[in-house]
Amino acid sequence: MDDIRVYPEDPHTNPQTGFLGRFTNRATPILHKHMYYELFITRDCDLLHHVNGKEFLIKSNTLVFIRPDDIHRFRIPDGSNTQLINITFTRDIASELFGYIGDAIPIDALLNSELPPTAYLSDQDTQQIWSYLEYINTINRDDVKRCKLEYKILLFEIFTKHFSQAVTKASKDIPVWLKNTCRMMQHDKNFIYGFPKMVELCGRSPEHLCRSMKRYYGITPTEYIENLRLSYAVNMLLNSGMSVLDICFESGFQNVSWFNSLFKKKHGMSPSKFRKKNAFSKSIDN
Repeated sequence: MDDIRVYPEDPHTNPQTGFLGRFTNRATPILHKHMYYELFITRDCDLLHHVNGKEFLIKSNTLVFIRPDDIHRFRIPDGSNTQLINITFTRDIASELFGYIGDAIPIDALLNSELPPTAYLSDQDTQQIWSYLEYINTINRDDVKRCKLEYKILLFEIFTKHFSQAVTKASKDIPVWLKNTCRMMQHDKNFIYGFPKMVELCGRSPEHLCRSMKRYYGITPTEYIENLRLSYAVNMLLNSGMSVLDICFESGFQNVSWFNSLFKKKHGMSPSKFRKKNAFSKSIDN
């Protein structure tokens, strides 16, 4: 334990906003843990990640969530170029964020799993996060309120979109075909077409898909799709001026009453009320 460094929140998070986002081409070879939370995304690189006594080769476009008790370090394979997106945030920010999200994602599984939760992104997903962080970094640092708001929006998007289906089994146990299917279904061009599209993408029978989803993810394909649609709807409620009716159909729902019912069940209020009272809404800027 004497060889493990402990990094405090300051200076690794901004004391005014509670966040710090950066791009880096450097790895951290020292075994360490922190008093804050961290998200990192690999881009155009492979990385050896030693975490909690195990080592993994992390491929490009991998999102990893590091908790305060995780002990880890990085090592760059010979001949590999490194590009990382790194976002750190305080325990207070995490408590606020997870309290707000509620049961929309399995928080307990994210915080208590043996290994850090990991998600596999598309090139487009990685570029969107990269671009949004670049945008945040252009904001005047004296405008603390706006910086904090934009970071909250970014974290909300990352967690609800990419960690909404945390699994309790080790990722290596999930069949490759199923992981690929779930990743492809995260695109709006696919999930709006529902279960038939998921069957088409996986190349298995509907019965096989249903059994596998229940076994490895603990939910049905329909539940998985509905969660993706709801996360997409939340994003549009927060970041667009579209009407609730248009958002309903744009997200892939065919019945407004069913959309409202599912949304209220997950978020405790109607989509209209959610938009009005949402603490992370861009309309609350002053």
